[in-house]
Amino acid sequence: MLNGEQERVLLEHLPIVRFLARRIHERLPQHVDIEDLVSAGVVGLMDAFSKFDPSKQVQFRSYAQFRIRGAILDSLRTLDWSPRELRRKGRAVEEAIRVLTHRMGRAPGDIAGPIIAEADRPRPIPQQVAEDRPGAPNMLLLFQKMQEAASGERDPQEVRREIGAFSLQAKTVDEAAFIGGFGRQLAESRDGDWPGHGYACTAVDCETGEFVVWNAESKAPLSRAVASSCSVPGVFPAITLNGRKYMDGGMRSATNADLAKGHAKTLVVAVRIGAGEMAERMMKPLERELQILRDAGGEVELIVPDEASAEAFGANLMNPRNRPASAKAGLEQGRRAAEGLKRFWG
Repeated sequence: MLNGEQERVLLEHLPIVRFLARRIHERLPQHVDIEDLVSAGVVGLMDAFSKFDPSKQVQFRSYAQFRIRGAILDSLRTLDWSPRELRRKGRAVEEAIRVLTHRMGRAPGDIAGPIIAEADRPRPIPQQVAEDRPGAPNMLLLFQKMQEAASGERDPQEVRREIGAFSLQAKTVDEAAFIGGFGRQLAESRDGDWPGHGYACTAVDCETGEFVVWNAESKAPLSRAVASSCSVPGVFPAITLNGRKYMDGGMRSATNADLAKGHAKTLVVAVRIGAGEMAERMMKPLERELQILRDAGGEVELIVPDEASAEAFGANLMNPRNRPASAKAGLEQGRRAAEGLKRFWG
């Protein structure tokens, strides 16, 4: 849970999020919801807070602005499915409207309005699309609840039930579209198509807060199991399995490394550990999980992203545009770590 000083810093910089979102929004089409940009900016602010390293002698305000702007632009790239030619034509139409407005002294729409009103079936598509757009989720509330669950000050399962309610109330894309976005091979997988090497993924029951592990023995469809393990509350839809709704297993822990208890050797890859004070706070639950493995007699090796990998990931791990840079940075880090891992595995 955020302490008083951390909450003060975050609240102090929230106006910057809206300021940057407004500046970017001024250059976008009118149907783009500014609250969507603000929500992405809050994610960027939290990312800056978790990765900020005071030892680099950079002011947090400057670093936060960089992260906030990047998160907003990333969100726009992720949502932009239109080809370049369509965007070019859209800009041409907007320029034509600007020129005509200047020449005629009023907007072309004011002149065309009476004509359109006479049409048999008026279809105000832009307004309808805008009305159907999901509202921006309160991501700051989600982060606070996640911190609260990790702090141990309240029953974690009770807090997860509250996060589950948040997930169920959110307006997102539908389940089928979300699952289809994982790629054809996974989306079309059959119930028995689980990998044969003991693969498992995790989720949390939205109504009870119960933590579950999906594997081949669970008899759950692979596509829905994986989708539920990626269902970030408020951003993606809760996934239906056996008549119940499930969300990301990361609501219990960002790593869930303690599930490997009983194995002789465990390699833990934690992709969300950054730098600075927030990283130290995130490491505490992970260290508890690693200690569980050690207490059970196992050897543990931990890998966290180096600076180049963390930069390549960006604020949104689900952004497909970051995949090439992330793969390259991860490959380079893997090559540097290979010799040590070879000794670890023996």
